[in-house]
Order: sequence, then C-alpha cells, then structure tokens
Amino acid sequence: MEKIIINERPKHLDYTPVSKTKSFLLIIYIFICFYEQYINNIIGPNTKYYILIVAIAFLFGYRNIKFMTIHWLMISWLIFKIISVFWAFKIDYSSNNFSSHLLSQIGMIGLFVVLTIVKFDYKFVKKIIDVSLYASISLGLLSLLFSEAYLGIESRQVLTILGIQLDPNNLAAFHLIGISIALYYIIFEKKNIMRNIVFVGINIFAVMITGSRGGLFSLLVIIICFIIFNDTKEKKGGRLLKKLCFIAILSIIIYLILKNFLPNATYTRLFDFESYKGGSDRDKLWESAIFLIKQKPFFGWGWGGYDSGIHNTYLSMLCDIGILGTLLFLISLFIICYESVKSKNSLVIILLITGLSPSFFIDAINKRFFWNAIIICVMILNSKKQKIQ
Repeated sequence: MEKIIINERPKHLDYTPVSKTKSFLLIIYIFICFYEQYINNIIGPNTKYYILIVAIAFLFGYRNIKFMTIHWLMISWLIFKIISVFWAFKIDYSSNNFSSHLLSQIGMIGLFVVLTIVKFDYKFVKKIIDVSLYASISLGLLSLLFSEAYLGIESRQVLTILGIQLDPNNLAAFHLIGISIALYYIIFEKKNIMRNIVFVGINIFAVMITGSRGGLFSLLVIIICFIIFNDTKEKKGGRLLKKLCFIAILSIIIYLILKNFLPNATYTRLFDFESYKGGSDRDKLWESAIFLIKQKPFFGWGWGGYDSGIHNTYLSMLCDIGILGTLLFLISLFIICYESVKSKNSLVIILLITGLSPSFFIDAINKRFFWNAIIICVMILNSKKQKIQ
C-alpha cells in the first residue's frame, strides 16, 4: 500500500493555476505596454483601466496568497510618496498630470502585488517572457520600416504611426528588452540561435536609429552583464571565452552595419563623443537636482514640490521623497538582486538591468518597461521557488 503523508502538499499545488482567459489577458497587457502611447492617442487614455481588469481577473480565485517583505516595502514606498504631497506646497492637485501619475503608480504597484503574491509555474512565466520578446521585436521591425524624424530632428528616427511618435529614449528602452531576451536564449539556452541573432540585429539597429545615447549606454551595460555572468553548467573559463568570442564577432558585424547603413547625422550623434558634453543639458538638470537634495536630504521636497524635470529616475525620487523614501524602493531592488545572485539566476539580473538602466537618463517611474522588469523578475524568482524576503 502506498504510504500516505499527512500535511504535506504536492509540489505542483504550490503554484497558482492560470486559466486561458487570464493568460490571454496578461499577454494582451504585455503587447499594450509596447504600443500604449500609440493606442492612447487613437482611443484616448483608457489603457490604465485595462490594468485594473487584469488585476481583478487574477485576484479572483487566489488561495495561497503570501505577502513578503518586498511587497510591504513597495507599498510603504507608495504610501510615503502619496503622503509627501502634504509638504509639496507648489503642486497643483487638480491638474490632470498629477492625477494621471497618481493613478499610474497606484496601478503599477497594485499589479506588482497581484502578480507576485502567489507562485506561478515557470512555464507560464516563460510565456510572458516570450511574449515580451515578440512584442519588442515587432516594435523593432516596425521601427525599421516606418520611422520618421522625431519632431523634425533628422538624427533621431522613431516609429511613427498615424503621425504619433514615442520619445526616442522610451522607444529605445522597449527595443532593449528584445535584445536582452534574445541574447539570453543564444548564450545561455542555445535556443533558435539564428532566429535570435536576427532579432538582436533588428533591435540593435532600431535602438541606434533613435539616436538615444541613454539607449546606447544601456546596451553596453547589458553586454557587460552577459560577459560577467556565466552558466554554471560549463567551466567558467571556457564559457567566458566562448561568450567573449561570440560578443566580439557580433559587435564587429553590428558596428560595420551601423557605420555603413546608419544615417550620418545619427551616427555622428551617437559616436562623436565630443558632442556628449552636457548630455542634452542633463548635466545642468542633475546639478540642480543635487542642489535640491542637499537642501532637504531626508524627506525631500514632496511629490511635485519642485518645478523642472530631471531626466534621472533616482535623482527625481530623492528630490521627491528624500533618502528615507528612496531607501524603501532601493532595498526592494537590492532584495531582487540578492535573491537572483544567491540562486545564480542570470536571467533575473539581466532583465532587471535592462529595465532599470534607461531610467538613469529619463524619468521612468511611470514607464511600463521599468515596472514590468521588476514584476517579471519577482515572478521568475517565485516560479523557481526562491524565497524572497
């Protein structure tokens, strides 16, 4: 007779089942994120309501809910930020800009909690990763075919649909997602190598034509990550040598393609490093931000308590909610990094860096690529049964 074990659940029951309807809703959400601005300019700013639909749909039927430290940190960060409006005397609470930012951040924290308080089977999480890859590549391919000068600037070409354009830095960030996932499949999983090489080429060229220096810098950071992280299945030295050779050959090929096919104005903008001085006045903006932070270092000026944009997510956060509020957010990121290194999960680190690197050059706290990177990374760790504290 088979032995009966009391009070021990089969491993597969630890995972929350996902119906085809819920899976379809989340897949549509991922695609919407890549094309959101184009969609909103056509049908109005209504995609935020779709996030609510997805969150409610997933919450329905949850049983094994577990709030972890990372959830409390993120919720505390949001509450701290909302409370900070009381010491931000300059803010216009009635403005559409403030209300849309408030709803956006509440929505993304809500979606983060909903999708990470349970464990999903890795097959489902991998489906979301693959959908992100295909959505990014579709955006890259369309960018190659239907790009126009951004606001008349010939050195910056962006996908233009019905006259609607996305900011070049934001567009580059979405292209980077496809590059990272495709490179991961090539280097670590050796999966569909030729197809993924084509994917990488398409999206790298798409990043370059945006003329985004932040995109170029983020791409270099991603490549460095692939060089550093090794697959534990092979010897470290041999694996590193193979990766270096592959990345070196791929880089040479891409450079030659860019040099011969990239518009001269764009090529000069990206590779004439003398023109980097000032970084579109980012040096002045960051200097002003540091001045503001020094004046109110611990609690900040309050959400919206100062006048100008900063083009750096973390400096903006320090200005808004100071060191105390910013630490709540940074500790959450540290937990993800710690758990991924502890579990030797290179994919998590790569996806997190891909989502966060562009945020050093733009205000990305309301951007889908920023939050989706965090959400998917925690979903991966949960699916791999890694304990996140």
